[in-house]
Amino acid sequence: MSFWNFTSDDKSFSLQFPEHWVEYEDEANTYAFFNHHEWQGNLRITHFYIQADFKSDTDKTNGYIDDELNDNPDAVIITLGEWKAVHYVRYNDDENSIIYYWVTGLHNNLFLISFTSEKHLLQLEKGTEALLEVNQIIGSLNSFSSLTN
Repeated sequence: MSFWNFTSDDKSFSLQFPEHWVEYEDEANTYAFFNHHEWQGNLRITHFYIQADFKSDTDKTNGYIDDELNDNPDAVIITLGEWKAVHYVRYNDDENSIIYYWVTGLHNNLFLISFTSEKHLLQLEKGTEALLEVNQIIGSLNSFSSLTN
């Protein structure tokens, strides 16, 4: 399988996508993607740079990640590539949808990532393959800040 490289508009991070994934317009500071061969869900990535306190080298990212872990009882810590992430799932019965969340970051660079799909799609084998692809994409995250990996 071949991949293409996505770099954010501000050149702060990049990701590797399978060739059949494409970008589409979304909210400001949010990048959105989907598999254009067979839609299985929408992947959204929002990057925040957390301003450090004056004369402080404290990395505030871990505090936000810990808050996500504490605020979501079913959340777990996972590793994707070089990144530690908080991961949890939310079901929306009214819309028959499921949203997977990942929160990760390092050195004041925070990434909020979600993958939204229809419940019935993710119960199929192709849904499992889609989640594996999403995890692979997130694992390819590369932050270009001089302080990040």
